[in-house]
Amino acid sequence: MKTTVDANLFRLIWTTVSKEETRYYLNGVFIEPHPEKGALLVATDGHRMLVAHDENGQCEEKIIVKLPKYALQECKHKPVHGSARILEIDHEGTGNAKISQINSGEFSDILTVYDVLIDGTFPNWRRAVPDMSDEAPGTVGVGFNAKYLKEFGALGQEITKTIDGASPAFIIQKQSGGSPTIIRWSGVRHIFGVFMPMRFDSKDLGIPTFIALPAPQQAA
Repeated sequence: MKTTVDANLFRLIWTTVSKEETRYYLNGVFIEPHPEKGALLVATDGHRMLVAHDENGQCEEKIIVKLPKYALQECKHKPVHGSARILEIDHEGTGNAKISQINSGEFSDILTVYDVLIDGTFPNWRRAVPDMSDEAPGTVGVGFNAKYLKEFGALGQEITKTIDGASPAFIIQKQSGGSPTIIRWSGVRHIFGVFMPMRFDSKDLGIPTFIALPAPQQAA
């Protein structure tokens, strides 16, 4: 049995894979069947998460897949009509993966990667997705890690290069309190991000006190 997904989409989702060895089951991209069509790809490091829907993917079982850096580079592909790069994982046979190029229906093998499966249980990632039906206004006292925002911005640049019609601009959809935040990119409907906000000291909120100082009086 084999699982097949868009190789470039896999590469983009890899952005939020955990590097923490103790939670080895987060060291790869989780792939599971979509309930209606295709496959879902998920990666998280416990602070950020990316989720994508590959409508053309083929997946019947849940698996966790890791790729070395050189293989991820081969997954990159620019949006060209009739052309794509496919990642095929043999998860009931060799445990290997193959990256292939498709040009007008013609397949050509690019690279085979060995031992790509992670034997573990991926957490229930849906629990980290906030309920966006809650229209309660967001509360003050919540901030965002600048490092993560920068990385989401860099990901937007990569999305623009490889997904037709995409824009690097992204919107932060914040719900109330300390709930997770949704990230969406303009022109991209099959990828979204989630990350946890940071709490700020209440003394750092609002307009700084120096702005309330009285204006200096002019000499008569």
